[in-house]
Amino acid sequence: MSSRISGETRSAILYIHGYNVGFDQAAFRLAQITHDLQYDGVPFFYSLPSRAGLFDYEYDQQSARQARKYLGEFLEIVTGTNEFDEINIIAHSLGSDPLLEAIKDMNLKMREDSAVLFNELILAAPDVDWDVFLEMAEHLVQLSENVTLYASGKDWALEVAELYAGGEPRAGSVLENGSPIITSEIESINATALNTALFSFGHNDYVKNRVLMEDIGRLIDRGIHPPNRRNNTVRQLRNSDGIPYWIFPN
Repeated sequence: MSSRISGETRSAILYIHGYNVGFDQAAFRLAQITHDLQYDGVPFFYSLPSRAGLFDYEYDQQSARQARKYLGEFLEIVTGTNEFDEINIIAHSLGSDPLLEAIKDMNLKMREDSAVLFNELILAAPDVDWDVFLEMAEHLVQLSENVTLYASGKDWALEVAELYAGGEPRAGSVLENGSPIITSEIESINATALNTALFSFGHNDYVKNRVLMEDIGRLIDRGIHPPNRRNNTVRQLRNSDGIPYWIFPN
């Protein structure tokens, strides 16, 4: 175990679940994550008031929006304790929605006094409007040491979200050309090929995927960037503006 998450560094990890996950399931997911990562820091999770029902997406979406204020208050408590040298966040699916809004509010409150509050900020299949995410990106990178986004072209929940949004892609979607959402200072990864169940019917099964969890582990444990340094099978590509993104091979 590296010194980043040993007794030499006071580390915390915050997990924010998404659509179709209840309180008990969220607690179990966090236990899975910390076990798979062999994480020995302090684990937290923030539970959205989800109905945990397959056909209750609209309810969960409204619950996520209503949770923005309260998640922000929770983050202020955690970051204000001075108990931790680093705080890592994993937000999944709809959990990214209140997180982005909370971080934006925190950044605007701090203004000139803005400082890095979070170490690794990991967004797994974020269910946030594509354009809204691009607007929020500056706040994420200002308050986080690193931001990593895992996208998938085979995520049924994001497809449902797109239908509700009138066909607009989500930040966790992959375009037809294979590109995830791309913006400077955020490492965007097309993770479609890792596992067809990664974000599909088992929308929450990303915590069960060994390759992805190993990648996240190297992020939190050792802070290895960019992605092709953590996994030599990952290819780096660039968009027309020369901004890099990464893709796991088929």
